Amino acid sequence: MFNTKADRAENLKRLGCLISILCFAAVAAGFLAPLDFSRGARADEFLRKGKTAYEAKDFETAAKDFMSAAKLGNAEAQFMLGYCCKAGIGIGKNEEEAKRWFHKAAKQGNADAQFEYASCIEWGPVAEWDGKEIFKWYSKAAEQGHIEAMYALYSCYISGLNGKPDWKQAIHWLRKAAEQGYLRAQIRLGDEYRMGHGLGVPPDGEKAFYWYSKAAEQGDSSGQCRIGKCYEEGIGVEQDYAEALKWFRTAADQDDYDAQFEIGKCYHEGKGVGKDMAEAVKWYRLAAEQGSPDAKKALKELNLAE
Repeated sequence: MFNTKADRAENLKRLGCLISILCFAAVAAGFLAPLDFSRGARADEFLRKGKTAYEAKDFETAAKDFMSAAKLGNAEAQFMLGYCCKAGIGIGKNEEEAKRWFHKAAKQGNADAQFEYASCIEWGPVAEWDGKEIFKWYSKAAEQGHIEAMYALYSCYISGLNGKPDWKQAIHWLRKAAEQGYLRAQIRLGDEYRMGHGLGVPPDGEKAFYWYSKAAEQGDSSGQCRIGKCYEEGIGVEQDYAEALKWFRTAADQDDYDAQFEIGKCYHEGKGVGKDMAEAVKWYRLAAEQGSPDAKKALKELNLAE
């Protein structure tokens, strides 16, 4: 008689009430913490407000909101707070605090934080330097597609930070960063192909020219200057002094002192332009004023060193 559908429903109802009473008693007695189902939502709201304040350049408010969200466990907020601490944006500059928050976010899988935490260890106090930790966190960030971490991982493999140098992996990560448009990687990969530094990459002028061109297309003066050198020396393209000078001028427009030196040399040697020592000296001096050792040497050889 107690096995009817109505009886079972009534029993379940009573059981639910009993569980609720026991949970309430446990919370009141301090044996069970109350569940906070709004924790994540509150963290997200603090993060949103922090981003809004940051964009409005209200950095102090932004840092406070990031702090609130970070304390609630939001990984992105922890990264942003670490960045604020590192740069002293809206909060006192504190590299140790920055490192601590980067680490918290890194452990939650935030790629930006993983990269920054590795950087903190790599460039921080010598006593805290740890090659395995540096390699570990750069690897985690790179595997998530963090471009700067890919380039950093290239350096790690070159230096053997994980045990011994691994040229194959070094080039693998360098190429991945270059393919995603990272300028430093494009220039470096071009250099590897141009000179063949023993990283398992044989010299290849056409590939060097290709990667320099990718950097030059982004307006990078180093890439533009290297394109000029390719035309000057016939690396991957037909030798053309006039075209070389054109690229040197493009780079020099951005105050690239290597390009300024190369223009001086073009006038000095009469390559791609009529020989003109006055112009050569002018460009050598421009480059020397910016610290070009080659330009300083050229002026010294002309007995014009200042």
